[in-house]
Amino acid sequence: MSSIVRRDFSSFHSSNVEELLNLTEGDFISLPIPFSLYDYTNDDKIPFGCRMNEKYFLLDNKYVFLNDGGFDCVLRQALEYAHLFQYYIEKQPLRFYDREVSPRLTDMIRKMAGFLCCTTAILIAYLILVENVTFARNSLVTSLNINDKSHIFITSTMYGAYKEYFKEICLNTGTKLYEFLIEFPIDDINKVIDKMKIALKSSQFTYAFFDHIPSIFVIILSN
Repeated sequence: MSSIVRRDFSSFHSSNVEELLNLTEGDFISLPIPFSLYDYTNDDKIPFGCRMNEKYFLLDNKYVFLNDGGFDCVLRQALEYAHLFQYYIEKQPLRFYDREVSPRLTDMIRKMAGFLCCTTAILIAYLILVENVTFARNSLVTSLNINDKSHIFITSTMYGAYKEYFKEICLNTGTKLYEFLIEFPIDDINKVIDKMKIALKSSQFTYAFFDHIPSIFVIILSN
């Protein structure tokens, strides 16, 4: 008697993604990378500046970039890695899309889950891959039940576009918005966090949003 393997999405011979996500670490087998990856652990310490740029980036040293990194800059080795994968796919596209794309995407989700300490199958199932953080954040916010009884907590360091987005939501729904002021210069980040905890306890906030690394402020918020 032949068995029928349930396939929730993907086509042809692709493995069932839900089943791959639910496998234990010992049972899941990652597909091998078809080429060697750059090993950063073998690199000596390189100071910031031109030397680091020459080794890891493609920026033209004839120019001095003073922006806050809003346009990003891909690592040289990561770009080469992406090109190698493109060549690999084009050599045998049917093999990749028919046999490899779902297992490889699943492997990425599982590795990200480990990085985020999402160790249970339920938590892993809620991790998805999206194009960028803007799409992810907008999707998350629009999925929430925000109404006139909601109270939202944000910080003054929130990215400007997001802050305006929340203000518009509050204007349209009657939601109460509280903006916590982070004053600069910061002498002790722990004092800022303590004040934030007090502010959070002062009201029954429905949702609280934090920018871990705000692009308009050169700080990293710790937990």
